[in-house]
Amino acid sequence: MSSALARLATNETNDAANAVKSQIKDSENSFDPVAGARGVPGRGMTPDVRGGEQANRTAQSARIVIGDGDSDVSDEDHDDDDGADGVANNDERADLIGNLAKMDPADVFKEFDTDGSGYISFEEFRAMLPRLGIKMSVPKMLKYFRMCDADGSGEIDFEEFKIALFACDPDSGNPVGFAPNALLTPLDAFEMFDEDGTGQIDEDEFFFVLEYLGLSVSDEKQEELFLKYDKDSSGFIDYNEFKQVWLRVGNTKKELLDRGIAIPKFATKNQLMKMLEIVLDEEEEKERMALAEADRWRKWQAIISSKGKFIAKAKRRAEVELRAALDTAGQVYVFGGGTYDQFDGFVKKDMSTKSYQQDGFDIMTELWFRRVRPGQIDQAKKGKGEAGQMPEPQMDAGAMGIEDPRVEAATSAFHGINAASNTCALWGRRTKEVAISDNVMFALTDLGEIFAWGGTDHWWHEVEPDSYWQNNWRGDTTARSKMLLMTENKKPPEEEEAVTLDSPEDIEADKLKLVVQYYGHWMPPPGAEDRLKYIKGDLMPKVKFEEVQLSLEVRGKPCSGMTKNEMVDILHKDFVLEKKVLGERAHRKIRELEIEIMQLMSKKRTTMANKIKLEVNDMWRPLKEIQAEEIAQEYAKNTIERQAKYTKLEEGYEKWFSHINKSREGALPIFTPRGNSYKMEFSGITERGTEVKTPRGYASCVSIVAGSNHAGVIHQNGQLYMWGMGISGRLGLDDTEGGNPRADTNRPTLVQALQGKPVIRADAGYSHSAAIVSGGELYIWGGASSGKLGLGKLTSNQECYCSVPTRVIIPKCRKIRRVSCGANHSACIGSGGELYVWGCGDGGRLG
Repeated sequence: MSSALARLATNETNDAANAVKSQIKDSENSFDPVAGARGVPGRGMTPDVRGGEQANRTAQSARIVIGDGDSDVSDEDHDDDDGADGVANNDERADLIGNLAKMDPADVFKEFDTDGSGYISFEEFRAMLPRLGIKMSVPKMLKYFRMCDADGSGEIDFEEFKIALFACDPDSGNPVGFAPNALLTPLDAFEMFDEDGTGQIDEDEFFFVLEYLGLSVSDEKQEELFLKYDKDSSGFIDYNEFKQVWLRVGNTKKELLDRGIAIPKFATKNQLMKMLEIVLDEEEEKERMALAEADRWRKWQAIISSKGKFIAKAKRRAEVELRAALDTAGQVYVFGGGTYDQFDGFVKKDMSTKSYQQDGFDIMTELWFRRVRPGQIDQAKKGKGEAGQMPEPQMDAGAMGIEDPRVEAATSAFHGINAASNTCALWGRRTKEVAISDNVMFALTDLGEIFAWGGTDHWWHEVEPDSYWQNNWRGDTTARSKMLLMTENKKPPEEEEAVTLDSPEDIEADKLKLVVQYYGHWMPPPGAEDRLKYIKGDLMPKVKFEEVQLSLEVRGKPCSGMTKNEMVDILHKDFVLEKKVLGERAHRKIRELEIEIMQLMSKKRTTMANKIKLEVNDMWRPLKEIQAEEIAQEYAKNTIERQAKYTKLEEGYEKWFSHINKSREGALPIFTPRGNSYKMEFSGITERGTEVKTPRGYASCVSIVAGSNHAGVIHQNGQLYMWGMGISGRLGLDDTEGGNPRADTNRPTLVQALQGKPVIRADAGYSHSAAIVSGGELYIWGGASSGKLGLGKLTSNQECYCSVPTRVIIPKCRKIRRVSCGANHSACIGSGGELYVWGCGDGGRLG
């Protein structure tokens, strides 16, 4: 079919499409070659750009598309009254685009992914690129979109979008320095109309390509050109043949000027065609290399992603095995945080002791949190506050492997349960008993260790000489507080001179500033803005990729396959060494020689340029030796440090293992300052608790009890130790505390009244305590209200208490097996299984 017939048929069948194009041309939006296309563009979905003179005019407007959606209507087309508003709007739009160009690509992608599906269409892709400062023609956008859309779905996710960014970014993306421009090239148009991707177009497509490029060629000339370049009479021409047509009929002078090429004054048409052909070949070759690198990078990312999945599965399997091993050694679950959240404190960062650094506690914390707070955002190091909710997993748990952590979130029994996350510190510690008071919890392991957590946020009573705040500065306080805390004579610490360290952003900005100054593009920031952002966004783009590459070449550094940013990192070190060894004058001289080399290369005088390169290379030979020596020293230093780290880790573990075994086997006791009680160390599991202590063999305990505000432990030798609030004599320390039956004590203290009577069981209530000794005898002491001590009738006129452990005689029961203390009553079980209760009978609690 001839071109004329093709145009006639097209005009008759595409009136609607032409009407749409007319509206597009009159609007502020730039020409859209995909308007009227069938769905989202993919291979075989070429936009409809046919339609006679109207299409020609529209195609002409497409040639100046910058990619930001700006209108191509000139200022003269607007009314004079709207001139000022137009200028203001243009300025605002320029500022908006400038700000958006500095946004993170992930943020821009999220902005355009309005439905939150993680995918964008071509229209969104086309509108997004200008936001990132990427300018290219619409056909090139379509080509890049098709490259990213590997599965041909018509949508791309962020990982696929990064492929396009890699191909377009000459700084940190492709290593060939390619950056697309807004000029419409013959290759872009040819590939857009080459629907089947064969690299050939027929006569009809040839007509549409010329028309889309805005080339004014008559039908007869088009047919003549096609027949001329279709040398094998196959009815098709390839791109190289089409490019010759474009060079012949196009405006070569304008194309060269648009690309910033200086035109000789008396150049002929053929000379200009040759010049333009060379420029096009260079552009196409660089783009081809950039796309090849992008494809290689895409494949490499796919390999990394695949390996990452295997690593994640292996890691998950290791976590599953670790959890199973820890579960074998026991765990503690606490439900609820207490009336005042006193049991919901923040977990410690680690459970290390002074002699051993525990590794991997953060992993344990995360695993525990995922168990007790399924489906919640990781706040494993926090105990208080509500954790954020993750989206409900939509999956078939039975169809997934055990390596997938979503299985636990979907099938966990902890959904809707308020389980504490701070007890991860007790995971795997073989806990055998837990005791709960009003404000503190205690956990006892089978090794005799005691862990405690809970309480209020501040301990104001620690004013003893060995307390924390007597040895650490607590800040400025009033005279009255100093008197109460007994810190009047404590001097404040000496003020240390503040050391100001440069931030990583400042270090990076100084590095880039040195590079920008070297190439003569430095300008101070115009205002009080982020210095690093200004240098990266405004100054570094002025430093050409080829200049940076040449700077490395003349210094004898390999730079093949490097991005611009990677080369800049190397050059900065070279510049610092160069100034230090050769001096500032030699540094500037090398830059002058680089400029001379570029001038010679532009004039094709490669021999002279290579001689100058060798000259600079000779200047840099001793510097390369210095750098090689520094690299070798740094490598040796890192190797020694790495080996020392591993050695220290192994030696530390062996030392700790020997130390803890020796401590656990140690039978030599350490007494409190009064000399009558063993010194027992407790370990905290929350941030406000005490540090973790190494357990001592002599202090091993077999049982722990807790009342409302007091607690006790049974030592392995049968001695009973009590501590806490002493009112009503509930601690049983009358003899120990110098005759004061109501004294409080903040450390475990021996109940001397039971000396020589090994305690086998004990319990504590609100204000009284009880113990069973080895002969089955029951002793009880503390507040006697309501008859809960079981010691007989008491006067009701005043509060009575018994501060000395006293035996309870139960008729017809010679031995007691169990005892329990409530708030106002008590109970015990005899050797024959009989139950005895006494105390307050309100509510029928005595049965």
